[in-house]
Amino acid sequence: MKTFKISLVAVLFCMMTSAGIAQTTSTDVPKTISYQGMIDSPDGAPIADGQYNITISFYGDANGVTRMWQGMYSATITKGVFNLMLGSGTSPFASTAMFNQPLWVGVKVGDGDEMRPLTPLTSAPSSLGIPDNSVTTSKIADSSITAQNLGRHTLRAWP
Repeated sequence: MKTFKISLVAVLFCMMTSAGIAQTTSTDVPKTISYQGMIDSPDGAPIADGQYNITISFYGDANGVTRMWQGMYSATITKGVFNLMLGSGTSPFASTAMFNQPLWVGVKVGDGDEMRPLTPLTSAPSSLGIPDNSVTTSKIADSSITAQNLGRHTLRAWP
């Protein structure tokens, strides 16, 4: 069994909606997360260039007990660096609901152990400043806004 360490889990560009929940239109955001990492061998040198099977898991806890999603990818690694499109191919995100909580990322190369500690999943800079009026009626499901959801407040007309 090969042992690796990950020295950099670099870039998480998040466009966090689910493939398979709603149909994607030409104006919809991508249903994937661009993920890049660098994998070193135990001596600190980048692993050998080549094709590797990489398994990425999202967990609902820092200890990796509650797995929320898992994707398996074949990746080309060059000088230790790999790039993946999480949620693509045969591993789509089943639901966007998992992104409404803290998540941790686990990485496994080939048949090796999952690397620890897990890495917290963070937001993309573009999601931190979502502009006003960016949620439109086309993004709200029919009948999803109800009095119960709004808290049944009494409305009064001003005199």
